[in-house]
Amino acid sequence: GCSGVARDGGMAEFAVADWRSVHEIPESVPTPTAAWTEPLAVAVRAVSLGGVRPGGTAAILGAGAIGQLILQLALNAGAAGTVVVEPSRLRREVAVACGAGAAVAPGEVDRIDRRYDVVFDCTGAADAFATSLALAAPGGRVVVLGSYPAPVSLDHIPAEASVVFSSVYRDDAEFAAALRILARGLIDTGPLTTAVLPLSDHAKAFASLLDPEQAVKVFLDPGLGP
Repeated sequence: GCSGVARDGGMAEFAVADWRSVHEIPESVPTPTAAWTEPLAVAVRAVSLGGVRPGGTAAILGAGAIGQLILQLALNAGAAGTVVVEPSRLRREVAVACGAGAAVAPGEVDRIDRRYDVVFDCTGAADAFATSLALAAPGGRVVVLGSYPAPVSLDHIPAEASVVFSSVYRDDAEFAAALRILARGLIDTGPLTTAVLPLSDHAKAFASLLDPEQAVKVFLDPGLGP
């Protein structure tokens, strides 16, 4: 299982890692970029399960770190039409800067006049599941990431679509693939790293992440290298 999920993670003075979970960072990948490997691995698995195809369309609900990465991966896969649904103005602006065809607040979803081949629910909000189904084209697919804090309910089925749940990633596949993607420069992590702080400011960093208008992701610099 993944460290931090099935067993304790690395937020400790010492940690033991399975050798299969240890990957060498290519020399061409700077440390702040390499720090994106783990969330990118989550996004790689989700996009693979979603089956985004060249010329297809994709909707992303939730523009936090994972949603932003899924957007860029979908665009790299050739998605011709994309939309991001996100309440934070900052995160909507970041999504548009990274190539989203449109970015709307949840209250504006009814104004979207098309349906999408693949819909990614990155919100963890129970009411987003119904929205995801409503945005899916007939025969489309909904990929759900994360866990809902409350039971999900539906009063009708708005479209005939398949639903798949994406769970983290596999160390020997998606994690290694994420490193290769970063090494090739296919993902722009610059706009997603909204702050760089020293490790001593960890409390400030975590506090800022509670406000989506302040941050997408904060890099805590341990001073290990470039």
